[in-house]
Amino acid sequence: MKISSLDHFVLTVKNIEKTIKFYESILGMDVIRFADNRVALKFGAKKINLHEGVLNN
Repeated sequence: MKISSLDHFVLTVKNIEKTIKFYESILGMDVIRFADNRVALKFGAKKINLHEGVLNN
């Protein structure tokens, strides 16, 4: 199988606001806020949907 494109993926993070600060200020990504407190980071036509959750080591 060969992947030809990717619309989005989900990144589980410990703290959404800290993640937004990094990706927005350092990498210049745009923040998109949806209903139900959902958040995505946009770069070009692609996006990273953020999900806050418990990270296991």
